[in-house]
Amino acid sequence: FVMLVLFRAYSRVWYLARVSEFLLTGLALALGYACAFALRVTGGDPAGLALLSIRYWLLTGLAVPVIVGIRASRRILLDSVHWALDAFRVHTPGTHTDALICGAGWHTTLFLRHMADTGKGEEDVRFKGIVDPDVALRGHFVHGIQVLGEPRELSVLLQEHPVDVVYLVGTQDPDLDASVVDAAQKAGKRIFRWSIHLEKYDPVFSASPSPAEQS
Repeated sequence: FVMLVLFRAYSRVWYLARVSEFLLTGLALALGYACAFALRVTGGDPAGLALLSIRYWLLTGLAVPVIVGIRASRRILLDSVHWALDAFRVHTPGTHTDALICGAGWHTTLFLRHMADTGKGEEDVRFKGIVDPDVALRGHFVHGIQVLGEPRELSVLLQEHPVDVVYLVGTQDPDLDASVVDAAQKAGKRIFRWSIHLEKYDPVFSASPSPAEQS
């Protein structure tokens, strides 16, 4: 308990926690049990060292997954629900939108969470795949979506995997973005860019009246 307090396990908002925070909590538990084990050894009979060691590993092996898992349960449940909704949703022909994502970085993680949390907007969007310049990702899955190839192959991929929309996610090379846009436009696909912007707050601009207020 002292280790959990020192590692601030009781002051974290767990449904917004990072993976490192879950790992730190597991480390705090393992260290706490190790300290208790060390105190027991120095204050007791060393002949029972083997038995105490077994008890330590059993306690750590059982308690760490359970205690960390309880804190991660909400995140796991939300991810499971989103996956289940996509996996078991009945897509009526003509009522859903097939989409392709360009980019497999951390921006994509935020984009997919945004789409999941907002219900994917007004459209029923079904992601058919991801394209990314990193050739090592080909064939692998990012958040359950397979990386189909590289952006330079987009023209061929759009023929093999028909979609309605192409999402440009994150900051990429301008030339690469231009080639993606060109290929998508030639294929007659809608194109959206999703990105995160950091803007300096301008109180003068923010306080200026809107066109409707001016009229």
